[in-house]
Amino acid sequence: MEKARPIQVIAVLLLLLAVVGGASRWARSSRAAAAAAYTPPLAPLETIPMDIGGYRGRDIPLRADVMQTAGVDTYIQREYVNPTTGKRVLLYIGYWGRENIGTGHGPEVCYPAAGWKIDSPAEEKPIPGVNVGDGQTVRAGFFRFVRTEPEGIRRIAVGFVAVVSGQYQPSSRGVFWHRPGYLLPDGGHFLAQVHVSAVPRADEWDAADADILEFMELALPLLAERLPRGVE
Repeated sequence: MEKARPIQVIAVLLLLLAVVGGASRWARSSRAAAAAAYTPPLAPLETIPMDIGGYRGRDIPLRADVMQTAGVDTYIQREYVNPTTGKRVLLYIGYWGRENIGTGHGPEVCYPAAGWKIDSPAEEKPIPGVNVGDGQTVRAGFFRFVRTEPEGIRRIAVGFVAVVSGQYQPSSRGVFWHRPGYLLPDGGHFLAQVHVSAVPRADEWDAADADILEFMELALPLLAERLPRGVE
């Protein structure tokens, strides 16, 4: 078998370098294009009021490692308490408006990953007074989790809504495929995920679900005012 001549080896190496260099430039340009195609909220999520329908909020920042894993462009996480009724909920909204290395997950993924066990099958419930553009009532997914700890069993109820380019859905199923810059063309696409959680008082799951529904009815219209209009 004839050995490759030095000039042939050099030619092949130069070709490989050109291909690698071109791929690197393409990757950089793709990332730059994705960043330039960012679809921002119409107004910052932080402008959602701290006082909502008798509830008073306080910010609870995400840990840096959680923030990096989620890969959100922007978010808010707040505890809201109604001092008159004693009702207490935790609100988290994550927003993606460009290609990211991470994406959000629904409660059925996040909570078991943190050691919680699903207590009962998820349910879908309509949110009274919250409608999408075609008059269809928005529905939320409801989840119930338990976790055994040294001091006893902890319980938490979670309501979830995903907004994919203006379309509301009660589950995170399929939202990864709609992530901006993944399969859909850039421009006008966004993903928002809303989690509202509450600790059942006296282990009453239905009461916790009712508290979540009450707060979602107040908060979702405020979020809708800040989201892009979606893609027609």
